[in-house]
Amino acid sequence: MDLGRNNIESKDTRVKYIIRTGLRTTWLLVMGLTLITARVSAGESGSLTLESVLGGLEQRYQAPSYRASFHQASPLPDIQITERAQGKAFFKRPGKFRWSYESPDVLDYISDGETLWIHSPADNTVWIGRADDFFGKGGSAAVLTDIRQIRSRFSVTLSETDDPLTVGLHLIPNDPSAGIAVIDLIIHRSTFDLLTIVSVNVNGEETRITFSDLTFDVPTDDGLFSFTVPEKAVIIPLD
Repeated sequence: MDLGRNNIESKDTRVKYIIRTGLRTTWLLVMGLTLITARVSAGESGSLTLESVLGGLEQRYQAPSYRASFHQASPLPDIQITERAQGKAFFKRPGKFRWSYESPDVLDYISDGETLWIHSPADNTVWIGRADDFFGKGGSAAVLTDIRQIRSRFSVTLSETDDPLTVGLHLIPNDPSAGIAVIDLIIHRSTFDLLTIVSVNVNGEETRITFSDLTFDVPTDDGLFSFTVPEKAVIIPLD
């Protein structure tokens, strides 16, 4: 399909919006879901201590690989709508991930730990850049694959949730330039599965990502985290 310049720019804006409102925050955590050493505040919620929740989360996500389905919701109060997206995500140490958005747009975010590819099959467009450059060195893309980074990158306290089966972690970034004001994690009390990430950026925009069908230790081929640019694709560098 031939693409006019407006279509390319529109898709480029959409890709950057998705990253700004959700993926940049989620990768900051999910790439960190397989590491952790943070400045932590003391706290307690029921019989759980902050250290027991952090330790349980770290142990749960020490698996070499895991996958999940996700649903993303980004409220836009000015126009009274909520943008929604959903798909599947795959993670493998060290630093590999694949976020496959299935609706409303089909978009794949793929990294082998070094290169980041963003592919829009509908218009055969590929954005390419270095994962470290785009998400920050050792950074955001390093928290769902290395969750131990929560301890070093955030000030962390326990928080209550509405569901007695869950417990919350309230995260404030140590680096004020991160662009994120606060992140709340909702975690299952027994399994320590990460169920929901709620982030609020410095502009007050909220993004909620909910995970389901979480599966650990399923053999995942490295080919899932590499990408071959299709013939005649429109290639756009990621700044």
